[in-house]
Amino acid sequence: MSARRRATLSALSIASIAVAVLAGLVAQPPAAQAANAADFDPGYIIDDGLFYNGSLMDENQIQSFLEARVPSCARTGSNPGCLKDYRADVSARAATAACGPLAGGSSMRASAIIKAVAVACNISPQALIVTLQKEQGLITATNPSANVYRIAMGYGCPDTAACDTAYYGFANQLYSAASQFQRYRLYPSSFRHRIGQNSLYLHPDSFRVSPARCGTASVTIKNAATVGLYNYTPYTPNAAALANLYGTGDSCSSYGNRNFWRFYTDWFGSTTISSQARAFVTSAYVDVLGRQPGAGEITSWGQAIMNGMPSGQVAGGFVNSDEFRLLKIDAAYREVLGREPEAAGRQGWLDGMRRGVVAPDDVARVFMVTDEYYNRSGGAVEPFVAAVYERIIKRPAVTEEIAYWSGMVATYGRATVVDLIWFSVETARARVADMYSAYLGRVPDYGGLVQWGDYALRNGDTATRSAIIGSSEYWIRASIRYPG
Repeated sequence: MSARRRATLSALSIASIAVAVLAGLVAQPPAAQAANAADFDPGYIIDDGLFYNGSLMDENQIQSFLEARVPSCARTGSNPGCLKDYRADVSARAATAACGPLAGGSSMRASAIIKAVAVACNISPQALIVTLQKEQGLITATNPSANVYRIAMGYGCPDTAACDTAYYGFANQLYSAASQFQRYRLYPSSFRHRIGQNSLYLHPDSFRVSPARCGTASVTIKNAATVGLYNYTPYTPNAAALANLYGTGDSCSSYGNRNFWRFYTDWFGSTTISSQARAFVTSAYVDVLGRQPGAGEITSWGQAIMNGMPSGQVAGGFVNSDEFRLLKIDAAYREVLGREPEAAGRQGWLDGMRRGVVAPDDVARVFMVTDEYYNRSGGAVEPFVAAVYERIIKRPAVTEEIAYWSGMVATYGRATVVDLIWFSVETARARVADMYSAYLGRVPDYGGLVQWGDYALRNGDTATRSAIIGSSEYWIRASIRYPG
């Protein structure tokens, strides 16, 4: 699919989606996709949230990525070997205006060095990985030389002069380049390219040869990360370079920023996050978790959506998260039992949800069977039945209903009565109506109420909640609520 297309899922098709987000609310790693030159925007090469974000991969994910690129090395002679096997001593560095402290260490793996620099300078590990490939082809090299490691990021290696030896070394290159990218962001007036209209070279000969052989292109740069890429590599691809995305263009083509975008897209998916994807993620955080998302959370889920994760599956990640489960557990304690949860009980319910033996909405139902709730609702059968009606169906029970269910309690017990009322068609529709109000901001039409009520009885409240949030109607409403 196109890198900038959103992915939605019809409401009734997500019942088959298995969402394994148990320990926390974290987007699953997005799938990569082949780059399409039509999606390349020279003024918006990569989203700021994807570039200035040191948390997008952990060390194990980086190591696995490196191993997947080169499963088997072809090392010869004194060459250092493939990046997945490379180790180096790293000197500690104090914090600067651009980067936090770097702890350093002995015989650190390349993946550990990449992660440490990413965190210290808050530059995405993905961006560092792509730059290593763009500059020296180091990610896919099967037999890189020592010199390739010395100038791994091309930092201090201008097109018009020899490399500066002060920046030699794999870790030194990573840290120096990451620091520089932050300086571009922090001190924009100190560098040639800035947000707004820019005249960009097409080829190094554009400024090395007089009169200029290849000339320039006018590009409106839209964000800080793209500014940084152009200040680091001051050329924009021409039409010939984009026409042959995986090959060469003409004598005036340059490839650095094209290749950064292409490698990133091929390996990590979309380089941008649409306003609609951001709106959906923001809306889901507010509606499901009752809070605003952080920038990193928007980036993580937004990237997953842009790379093809259906909105229904994203919704499943929210409603199957520990954060949401704990909200439902706490609400059941407070609303049904009228007290704060005790730590052991809270953890026990959460463990049961993680094992799949209980759903978030089940806590309130189970609590209504307890002696604690029975006594709180009046300590007698009739007020108990009346309280269950009010809480589950959200309307008063009439005299005949109280009499009928009181007899059922006497015959079959409180648990059976609570379950029969809870799993009734009327109750399922009442819960669906609550979901419509919470997520779609409206009263359900009768057809929708019938359809979703039946769906809830077949599939459960968690699947229903995910499906409604994953619907096209919710997507559109989110874009209206959180535009821009």
